[in-house]
Amino acid sequence: MKFTPSTLRWVCFGALCLVLQLNNATASMKTDEFDDIPAVIDNPGTSSLTTDNVGDEDSEFVASNDDVNMKSKTVMSYRQLLLASGDISGHNHFFIELFFLCILGICIWQYFAGKITNRNLAIKWITVHKELFAEQFSLISAASNADPNDDELLSQEKGYNNFQFYASGRQHCTALLAEVTLLKRNDIFWRIIDALAFPVHDKVTMQFVLEDSPSCHPSLFFLCRKGKQVAIREENPFFQEFTSQASVSNLNSDLVMFAEVHEVIEKMLTPEDLKLINELSDFVELISVTDLNTEMIEGVAEKSPPKKVLTCVFRLPASSDMATVLPLTTLVLQLVDTLFTLRLSVGGANKVTRNRKVLTDRVSKALTEKRLLEAKEEHEQKKIAKLGKEKEEYEKLPSHLKQKRDQKDEKKKKKNEKKSMMKKK
Repeated sequence: MKFTPSTLRWVCFGALCLVLQLNNATASMKTDEFDDIPAVIDNPGTSSLTTDNVGDEDSEFVASNDDVNMKSKTVMSYRQLLLASGDISGHNHFFIELFFLCILGICIWQYFAGKITNRNLAIKWITVHKELFAEQFSLISAASNADPNDDELLSQEKGYNNFQFYASGRQHCTALLAEVTLLKRNDIFWRIIDALAFPVHDKVTMQFVLEDSPSCHPSLFFLCRKGKQVAIREENPFFQEFTSQASVSNLNSDLVMFAEVHEVIEKMLTPEDLKLINELSDFVELISVTDLNTEMIEGVAEKSPPKKVLTCVFRLPASSDMATVLPLTTLVLQLVDTLFTLRLSVGGANKVTRNRKVLTDRVSKALTEKRLLEAKEEHEQKKIAKLGKEKEEYEKLPSHLKQKRDQKDEKKKKKNEKKSMMKKK
Protein backbone atom coordinates (compact mmCIF):
# COMPACT_ATOMS: atom_id res chain seq x y z
CA MET A 1 0.00 0.00 0.00
CA LYS A 2 1.37 3.41 -0.98
CA PHE A 3 1.18 5.94 1.87
CA THR A 4 0.47 9.41 0.57
CA PRO A 5 0.17 12.44 2.90
CA SER A 6 -3.61 12.17 2.63
CA THR A 7 -3.55 8.47 3.55
CA LEU A 8 -1.28 9.20 6.50
CA ARG A 9 -3.69 11.83 7.80
CA TRP A 10 -6.56 9.31 7.64
CA VAL A 11 -4.51 6.71 9.53
CA CYS A 12 -3.62 9.25 12.23
CA PHE A 13 -7.26 10.29 12.46
CA GLY A 14 -8.40 6.67 12.92
CA ALA A 15 -5.71 6.08 15.55
CA LEU A 16 -6.87 9.20 17.43
CA CYS A 17 -10.48 7.96 17.44
CA LEU A 18 -9.34 4.56 18.75
CA VAL A 19 -7.30 6.14 21.56
CA LEU A 20 -10.23 8.34 22.59
CA GLN A 21 -12.54 5.32 22.60
CA LEU A 22 -10.14 3.34 24.82
CA ASN A 23 -9.79 6.29 27.19
CA ASN A 24 -13.56 6.62 27.38
CA ALA A 25 -13.97 2.89 28.08
CA THR A 26 -11.31 3.07 30.81
CA ALA A 27 -13.01 6.05 32.45
CA SER A 28 -16.35 4.22 32.33
CA MET A 29 -14.83 1.19 34.11
CA LYS A 30 -13.33 3.40 36.81
CA THR A 31 -16.69 4.99 37.64
CA ASP A 32 -18.55 1.66 38.00
CA GLU A 33 -17.81 1.81 41.76
CA PHE A 34 -20.06 4.89 42.01
CA ASP A 35 -23.19 3.16 40.65
CA ASP A 36 -24.74 2.66 44.09
CA ILE A 37 -23.60 6.00 45.55
CA PRO A 38 -25.80 9.10 45.25
CA ALA A 39 -24.01 12.08 43.72
CA VAL A 40 -24.11 15.54 45.25
CA ILE A 41 -25.56 18.01 42.75
CA ASP A 42 -26.73 21.17 44.45
CA ASN A 43 -24.05 21.71 47.07
CA PRO A 44 -20.89 19.61 46.65
CA GLY A 45 -19.49 21.03 49.88
CA THR A 46 -22.41 19.64 51.98
CA SER A 47 -21.84 16.26 53.55
CA SER A 48 -24.19 13.44 52.48
CA LEU A 49 -23.75 11.77 55.88
CA THR A 50 -26.61 12.56 58.35
CA THR A 51 -27.96 11.09 61.60
CA ASP A 52 -31.52 10.03 62.34
CA ASN A 53 -31.54 11.31 65.91
CA VAL A 54 -30.10 14.61 66.96
CA GLY A 55 -29.39 14.96 70.65
CA ASP A 56 -28.87 17.99 72.81
CA GLU A 57 -25.96 20.41 72.61
CA ASP A 58 -23.59 17.88 74.19
CA SER A 59 -24.23 15.18 71.51
CA GLU A 60 -21.65 14.99 68.68
CA PHE A 61 -21.33 13.02 65.48
CA VAL A 62 -17.90 11.57 64.82
CA ALA A 63 -17.34 10.24 61.33
CA SER A 64 -15.05 7.32 60.83
CA ASN A 65 -12.17 7.30 58.32
CA ASP A 66 -14.21 5.15 55.90
CA ASP A 67 -17.05 7.68 55.97
CA VAL A 68 -14.65 10.53 55.16
CA ASN A 69 -13.18 8.64 52.21
CA MET A 70 -16.65 7.85 50.90
CA LYS A 71 -17.62 11.53 51.23
CA SER A 72 -14.63 12.62 49.10
CA LYS A 73 -15.54 10.07 46.46
CA THR A 74 -19.21 11.07 46.26
CA VAL A 75 -18.51 14.78 45.70
CA MET A 76 -19.06 14.46 41.92
CA SER A 77 -21.86 15.92 39.83
CA TYR A 78 -23.89 14.06 37.21
CA ARG A 79 -22.18 16.15 34.52
CA GLN A 80 -18.75 14.95 35.64
CA LEU A 81 -19.92 11.36 35.67
CA LEU A 82 -21.48 11.83 32.25
CA LEU A 83 -18.20 13.03 30.80
CA ALA A 84 -16.32 10.15 32.42
CA SER A 85 -18.72 7.33 31.56
CA GLY A 86 -20.86 6.33 28.61
CA ASP A 87 -23.68 4.90 30.63
CA ILE A 88 -25.64 7.06 33.12
CA SER A 89 -29.09 6.20 34.49
CA GLY A 90 -29.54 3.46 31.90
CA HIS A 91 -28.99 5.76 28.89
CA ASN A 92 -25.99 5.59 26.55
CA HIS A 93 -24.35 8.95 25.82
CA PHE A 94 -21.38 8.79 23.42
CA PHE A 95 -20.78 12.46 22.71
CA ILE A 96 -17.08 12.13 21.79
CA GLU A 97 -17.68 9.17 19.49
CA LEU A 98 -20.61 10.87 17.76
CA PHE A 99 -18.60 14.07 17.32
CA PHE A 100 -15.71 12.28 15.61
CA LEU A 101 -18.10 10.18 13.55
CA CYS A 102 -19.62 13.40 12.25
CA ILE A 103 -16.16 14.73 11.36
CA LEU A 104 -15.33 11.44 9.62
CA GLY A 105 -18.57 11.65 7.64
CA ILE A 106 -17.78 15.21 6.58
CA CYS A 107 -14.28 14.17 5.45
CA ILE A 108 -15.64 11.26 3.39
CA TRP A 109 -18.30 13.46 1.84
CA GLN A 110 -15.71 16.15 1.04
CA TYR A 111 -13.42 13.57 -0.55
CA PHE A 112 -15.97 12.27 -3.05
CA ALA A 113 -17.70 15.61 -3.66
CA GLY A 114 -14.36 17.39 -4.25
CA LYS A 115 -13.11 14.64 -6.54
CA ILE A 116 -16.26 14.83 -8.68
CA THR A 117 -16.26 18.65 -8.72
CA ASN A 118 -12.64 18.84 -9.89
CA ARG A 119 -13.18 16.34 -12.65
CA ASN A 120 -16.28 18.16 -13.86
CA LEU A 121 -14.37 21.47 -13.92
CA ALA A 122 -11.52 19.97 -15.96
CA ILE A 123 -13.92 18.33 -18.41
CA LYS A 124 -15.86 21.57 -18.74
CA TRP A 125 -12.65 23.45 -19.61
CA ILE A 126 -11.68 21.00 -22.36
CA THR A 127 -15.27 20.87 -23.63
CA VAL A 128 -15.30 24.65 -24.10
CA HIS A 129 -11.86 24.68 -25.80
CA LYS A 130 -12.13 21.43 -27.76
CA GLU A 131 -13.44 22.99 -30.96
CA LEU A 132 -10.77 25.72 -30.95
CA PHE A 133 -7.93 23.27 -30.36
CA ALA A 134 -9.28 20.87 -33.00
CA GLU A 135 -9.20 23.71 -35.57
CA GLN A 136 -5.70 24.87 -34.61
CA PHE A 137 -3.91 21.51 -34.13
CA SER A 138 -3.89 18.33 -36.17
CA LEU A 139 -3.43 16.13 -33.08
CA ILE A 140 -5.07 16.82 -29.74
CA SER A 141 -4.02 14.64 -26.81
CA ALA A 142 -4.08 10.90 -27.55
CA ALA A 143 -7.20 11.08 -29.75
CA SER A 144 -6.91 11.53 -33.50
CA ASN A 145 -10.56 11.30 -34.53
CA ALA A 146 -12.53 14.41 -35.47
CA ASP A 147 -14.86 14.32 -32.49
CA PRO A 148 -13.04 12.71 -29.55
CA ASN A 149 -14.60 12.08 -26.18
CA ASP A 150 -13.84 14.79 -23.61
CA ASP A 151 -12.57 12.24 -21.08
CA GLU A 152 -10.02 10.97 -23.61
CA LEU A 153 -8.47 14.41 -24.03
CA LEU A 154 -7.32 14.75 -20.42
CA SER A 155 -4.80 12.71 -18.50
CA GLN A 156 -5.06 12.83 -14.73
CA GLU A 157 -1.72 13.48 -13.05
CA LYS A 158 -0.55 13.91 -9.45
CA GLY A 159 -3.80 13.29 -7.62
CA TYR A 160 -7.35 14.46 -8.24
CA ASN A 161 -6.56 18.13 -8.82
CA ASN A 162 -4.13 18.00 -11.75
CA PHE A 163 -5.06 17.27 -15.38
CA GLN A 164 -2.96 17.51 -18.54
CA PHE A 165 -3.78 18.11 -22.19
CA TYR A 166 -1.41 17.78 -25.14
CA ALA A 167 -1.66 19.04 -28.71
CA SER A 168 0.72 19.21 -31.68
CA GLY A 169 0.79 19.74 -35.42
CA ARG A 170 0.29 23.48 -35.84
CA GLN A 171 2.05 26.02 -38.00
CA HIS A 172 4.64 28.10 -36.09
CA CYS A 173 4.13 25.93 -33.01
CA THR A 174 5.79 22.59 -32.28
CA ALA A 175 3.57 21.51 -29.40
CA LEU A 176 1.23 22.65 -26.64
CA LEU A 177 1.16 21.33 -23.08
CA ALA A 178 -1.76 22.53 -20.96
CA GLU A 179 -1.96 21.72 -17.25
CA VAL A 180 -5.22 22.30 -15.38
CA THR A 181 -4.41 22.76 -11.68
CA LEU A 182 -7.45 22.87 -9.40
CA LEU A 183 -8.00 23.36 -5.70
CA LYS A 184 -7.59 20.25 -3.54
CA ARG A 185 -11.31 19.98 -2.95
CA ASN A 186 -11.07 16.28 -2.09
CA ASP A 187 -8.89 17.01 0.96
CA ILE A 188 -10.76 18.92 3.67
CA PHE A 189 -7.55 19.76 5.53
CA TRP A 190 -6.00 21.43 2.50
CA ARG A 191 -9.27 23.22 1.74
CA ILE A 192 -9.20 24.79 5.20
CA ILE A 193 -5.54 25.78 4.78
CA ASP A 194 -6.17 27.24 1.32
CA ALA A 195 -9.15 29.21 2.58
CA LEU A 196 -7.34 30.65 5.59
CA ALA A 197 -3.73 31.10 4.50
CA PHE A 198 -3.30 31.18 0.72
CA PRO A 199 -5.42 32.97 -1.89
CA VAL A 200 -5.22 30.14 -4.43
CA HIS A 201 -7.39 29.73 -7.51
CA ASP A 202 -8.27 27.14 -10.12
CA LYS A 203 -5.98 27.81 -13.06
CA VAL A 204 -4.68 26.50 -16.36
CA THR A 205 -1.05 26.79 -17.51
CA MET A 206 -0.42 26.56 -21.27
CA GLN A 207 3.11 26.25 -22.69
CA PHE A 208 3.56 26.70 -26.45
CA VAL A 209 6.86 25.52 -27.94
CA LEU A 210 7.55 28.01 -30.76
CA GLU A 211 9.34 27.27 -34.01
CA ASP A 212 12.56 29.06 -34.89
CA SER A 213 12.40 31.64 -37.65
CA PRO A 214 15.49 33.15 -39.33
CA SER A 215 13.61 36.40 -39.96
CA CYS A 216 12.25 36.71 -36.40
CA HIS A 217 14.00 38.75 -33.73
CA PRO A 218 13.99 37.13 -30.28
CA SER A 219 13.00 39.14 -27.21
CA LEU A 220 11.97 38.73 -23.58
CA PHE A 221 8.54 39.86 -22.41
CA PHE A 222 6.08 39.10 -19.63
CA LEU A 223 2.77 40.47 -18.35
CA CYS A 224 1.59 39.52 -14.87
CA ARG A 225 -0.49 40.64 -11.92
CA LYS A 226 0.91 43.48 -9.87
CA GLY A 227 2.96 42.14 -6.98
CA LYS A 228 3.93 38.91 -8.78
CA GLN A 229 6.71 40.47 -10.86
CA VAL A 230 9.29 40.16 -8.08
CA ALA A 231 8.83 36.40 -7.77
CA ILE A 232 8.78 35.91 -11.56
CA ARG A 233 12.03 37.83 -12.04
CA GLU A 234 13.72 35.98 -9.20
CA GLU A 235 12.71 32.62 -10.68
CA ASN A 236 14.01 33.59 -14.12
CA PRO A 237 17.48 35.23 -13.99
CA PHE A 238 17.22 36.39 -17.62
CA PHE A 239 14.06 38.38 -16.84
CA GLN A 240 15.86 39.79 -13.81
CA GLU A 241 18.90 40.88 -15.84
CA PHE A 242 17.50 42.07 -19.15
CA THR A 243 13.89 43.24 -18.67
CA SER A 244 12.56 46.46 -17.21
CA GLN A 245 9.06 47.69 -16.48
CA ALA A 246 7.22 49.29 -19.38
CA SER A 247 4.73 52.10 -18.90
CA VAL A 248 1.47 51.36 -20.73
CA SER A 249 -1.13 54.07 -20.23
CA ASN A 250 -4.22 52.05 -21.13
CA LEU A 251 -3.29 48.92 -19.14
CA ASN A 252 -5.40 47.82 -16.18
CA SER A 253 -3.94 48.89 -12.83
CA ASP A 254 -3.93 45.26 -11.62
CA LEU A 255 -1.41 44.27 -14.31
CA VAL A 256 2.21 45.19 -15.09
CA MET A 257 4.42 44.63 -18.15
CA PHE A 258 8.16 43.99 -18.39
CA ALA A 259 10.08 43.83 -21.66
CA GLU A 260 13.64 43.60 -22.91
CA VAL A 261 12.81 46.05 -25.70
CA HIS A 262 9.71 48.15 -25.03
CA GLU A 263 8.78 48.44 -28.72
CA VAL A 264 7.91 44.73 -28.68
CA ILE A 265 4.73 45.54 -26.73
CA GLU A 266 3.26 47.56 -29.60
CA LYS A 267 4.26 44.93 -32.14
CA MET A 268 2.80 42.05 -30.10
CA LEU A 269 -0.40 43.51 -28.66
CA THR A 270 -2.85 45.61 -30.64
CA PRO A 271 -5.24 48.07 -28.92
CA GLU A 272 -7.99 45.47 -29.31
CA ASP A 273 -5.81 42.88 -27.57
CA LEU A 274 -5.10 45.26 -24.66
CA LYS A 275 -8.81 46.01 -24.38
CA LEU A 276 -9.59 42.29 -24.13
CA ILE A 277 -6.88 41.80 -21.51
CA ASN A 278 -8.24 44.70 -19.47
CA GLU A 279 -11.80 43.35 -19.64
CA LEU A 280 -10.67 39.90 -18.50
CA SER A 281 -7.88 41.05 -16.18
CA ASP A 282 -9.38 39.10 -13.26
CA PHE A 283 -8.45 35.86 -15.04
CA VAL A 284 -4.95 36.83 -16.25
CA GLU A 285 -2.00 35.77 -14.10
CA LEU A 286 0.86 35.53 -16.59
CA ILE A 287 1.71 35.85 -20.28
CA SER A 288 5.44 35.48 -20.97
CA VAL A 289 7.71 35.02 -23.98
CA THR A 290 11.33 33.86 -23.86
CA ASP A 291 13.97 32.56 -26.24
CA LEU A 292 16.21 31.55 -23.31
CA ASN A 293 14.15 28.77 -21.75
CA THR A 294 16.12 26.29 -19.63
CA GLU A 295 13.36 23.94 -18.41
CA MET A 296 12.20 20.73 -20.00
CA ILE A 297 8.57 20.56 -21.12
CA GLU A 298 6.79 17.26 -20.66
CA GLY A 299 5.65 15.62 -23.87
CA VAL A 300 8.15 17.43 -26.11
CA ALA A 301 10.51 14.86 -27.59
CA GLU A 302 13.78 16.77 -27.32
CA LYS A 303 17.02 15.97 -25.54
CA SER A 304 17.52 19.59 -24.51
CA PRO A 305 14.95 22.16 -23.32
CA PRO A 306 13.22 24.12 -26.10
CA LYS A 307 14.53 27.68 -26.31
CA LYS A 308 11.51 29.64 -27.54
CA VAL A 309 8.47 29.22 -25.32
CA LEU A 310 5.24 31.17 -24.89
CA THR A 311 3.70 30.58 -21.45
CA CYS A 312 0.34 31.77 -20.16
CA VAL A 313 -1.42 31.18 -16.85
CA PHE A 314 -5.14 31.94 -16.58
CA ARG A 315 -7.48 31.63 -13.63
CA LEU A 316 -10.58 29.53 -14.23
CA PRO A 317 -14.11 30.74 -13.46
CA ALA A 318 -17.00 28.59 -12.26
CA SER A 319 -18.07 25.70 -14.43
CA SER A 320 -21.11 27.58 -15.74
CA ASP A 321 -18.93 30.55 -16.84
CA MET A 322 -16.03 28.57 -18.32
CA ALA A 323 -16.56 30.11 -21.77
CA THR A 324 -15.43 33.46 -20.33
CA VAL A 325 -11.72 32.56 -20.71
CA LEU A 326 -12.07 31.25 -24.28
CA PRO A 327 -11.19 34.67 -25.85
CA LEU A 328 -7.92 34.70 -23.84
CA THR A 329 -6.92 31.34 -25.31
CA THR A 330 -7.75 32.63 -28.79
CA LEU A 331 -5.56 35.69 -28.14
CA VAL A 332 -2.61 33.52 -27.09
CA LEU A 333 -2.90 31.43 -30.27
CA GLN A 334 -2.77 34.64 -32.28
CA LEU A 335 0.41 35.62 -30.41
CA VAL A 336 2.03 32.40 -31.66
CA ASP A 337 1.73 33.66 -35.24
CA THR A 338 2.71 37.22 -34.31
CA LEU A 339 5.92 36.10 -32.59
CA PHE A 340 6.97 34.03 -35.60
CA THR A 341 7.13 37.17 -37.77
CA LEU A 342 8.21 39.67 -35.09
CA ARG A 343 10.71 42.25 -36.39
CA LEU A 344 12.39 44.89 -34.25
CA SER A 345 13.96 48.19 -35.21
CA VAL A 346 17.72 48.43 -35.76
CA GLY A 347 18.25 49.82 -32.26
CA GLY A 348 16.08 47.16 -30.64
CA ALA A 349 17.70 44.34 -32.62
CA ASN A 350 21.18 45.60 -31.69
CA LYS A 351 20.25 45.70 -27.99
CA VAL A 352 18.99 42.11 -28.10
CA THR A 353 22.12 41.04 -29.99
CA ARG A 354 24.39 42.64 -27.37
CA ASN A 355 22.48 40.91 -24.56
CA ARG A 356 22.76 37.53 -26.26
CA LYS A 357 26.48 38.12 -26.84
CA VAL A 358 26.91 38.79 -23.12
CA LEU A 359 25.30 35.44 -22.38
CA THR A 360 27.38 33.67 -25.04
CA ASP A 361 30.62 35.12 -23.66
CA ARG A 362 29.57 34.18 -20.15
CA VAL A 363 28.87 30.60 -21.18
CA SER A 364 32.14 30.44 -23.14
CA LYS A 365 34.09 31.76 -20.16
CA ALA A 366 32.43 29.26 -17.84
CA LEU A 367 33.29 26.39 -20.22
CA THR A 368 36.91 27.58 -20.47
CA GLU A 369 37.23 27.76 -16.68
CA LYS A 370 35.71 24.32 -16.40
CA ARG A 371 38.16 22.86 -18.89
CA LEU A 372 41.13 24.51 -17.14
CA LEU A 373 39.94 23.15 -13.81
CA GLU A 374 39.53 19.67 -15.26
CA ALA A 375 43.01 19.87 -16.84
CA LYS A 376 44.51 21.01 -13.54
CA GLU A 377 42.82 18.18 -11.66
CA GLU A 378 44.03 15.69 -14.27
CA HIS A 379 47.61 17.06 -13.98
CA GLU A 380 47.48 16.76 -10.17
CA GLN A 381 46.25 13.19 -10.43
CA LYS A 382 49.07 12.30 -12.83
CA LYS A 383 51.59 13.97 -10.55
CA ILE A 384 50.30 12.04 -7.54
CA ALA A 385 50.39 8.81 -9.53
CA LYS A 386 53.97 9.52 -10.66
CA LEU A 387 55.14 10.23 -7.10
CA GLY A 388 53.46 7.08 -5.89
CA LYS A 389 55.19 5.05 -8.58
CA GLU A 390 58.59 6.60 -7.76
CA LYS A 391 58.07 5.91 -4.08
CA GLU A 392 57.20 2.31 -4.83
CA GLU A 393 60.35 1.91 -6.96
CA TYR A 394 62.44 3.59 -4.24
CA GLU A 395 61.23 1.12 -1.63
CA LYS A 396 62.37 -1.77 -3.81
CA LEU A 397 65.97 -0.46 -4.09
CA PRO A 398 68.79 -1.83 -1.86
CA SER A 399 70.17 0.40 0.88
CA HIS A 400 73.30 1.60 -0.96
CA LEU A 401 71.26 2.66 -4.00
CA LYS A 402 68.77 4.42 -1.72
CA GLN A 403 71.68 6.39 -0.25
CA LYS A 404 72.88 7.43 -3.70
CA ARG A 405 69.33 8.43 -4.66
CA ASP A 406 69.02 10.56 -1.53
CA GLN A 407 72.33 12.33 -2.24
CA LYS A 408 71.28 13.01 -5.79
CA ASP A 409 67.92 14.41 -4.71
CA GLU A 410 69.61 16.62 -2.13
CA LYS A 411 71.98 18.10 -4.74
CA LYS A 412 69.06 18.72 -7.08
CA LYS A 413 67.13 20.45 -4.33
CA LYS A 414 70.05 22.76 -3.48
CA LYS A 415 70.55 23.58 -7.15
CA ASN A 416 66.88 24.54 -7.53
CA GLU A 417 67.04 26.71 -4.43
CA LYS A 418 70.14 28.47 -5.79
CA LYS A 419 68.40 29.18 -9.10
CA SER A 420 65.36 30.62 -7.31
CA MET A 421 67.63 32.89 -5.24
CA MET A 422 69.35 34.16 -8.38
CA LYS A 423 66.00 34.95 -9.99
CA LYS A 424 64.90 36.94 -6.96
CA LYS A 425 68.09 39.02 -7.11
